[in-house]
Amino acid sequence: MGAGQLPYRQWIERALADLGPAISPITLDFAERQMALPFHHRDPFGRLLAAQCLVESMPIVSADSVFDQYGVTRVWG
Repeated sequence: MGAGQLPYRQWIERALADLGPAISPITLDFAERQMALPFHHRDPFGRLLAAQCLVESMPIVSADSVFDQYGVTRVWG
């Protein structure tokens, strides 16, 4: 059975098992940092991603140049 024939839940579980990514939970540190960020990015999830990158000192993979305004290292774009 191909991936396109699996129900979504089974497909994503298999993909996660195959790829082995680390899943990062949303923490209070991220939420707190997000609250202090200016509204360069109007999307609250975008600001949360910027906050996570700042707290964890990690780059973001995005073509959205607005992340540059937060001082986040952006890869791609």
